[in-house]
Amino acid sequence: MIEQLHDYYLNKEEPNKSCLFALRNIILNQDTNITETQKWGMPCFCYKKKIFCYLWIDKKTDEPYILMVEGKYLDHPISFTNSVLVEIAILLNFSLFVAISFVLIFQCNKSKYK
Repeated sequence: MIEQLHDYYLNKEEPNKSCLFALRNIILNQDTNITETQKWGMPCFCYKKKIFCYLWIDKKTDEPYILMVEGKYLDHPISFTNSVLVEIAILLNFSLFVAISFVLIFQCNKSKYK
């Protein structure tokens, strides 16, 4: 299983490979109760054995993203309009923005995964 996970990352082209590895590290460093496994051919992360997110590459845009399980039920700690979010994402670099958003969302909602 671990070898398959590493192959998932290693078989990606740059810059997606580096971005996925960075997102993986950010996710795993949020809490010691987070573990990584593979479901449906993609890296899957569990918090206290309950799946909470996946990493994937969008087939149309070829960009990495984080899929939050039951994302529509999560609270985002920062409320912005869509235009403000777009401006922040452009200024920061979209991948960095996604990573920062993940950290905020996970920390704000991790009690929902217990």
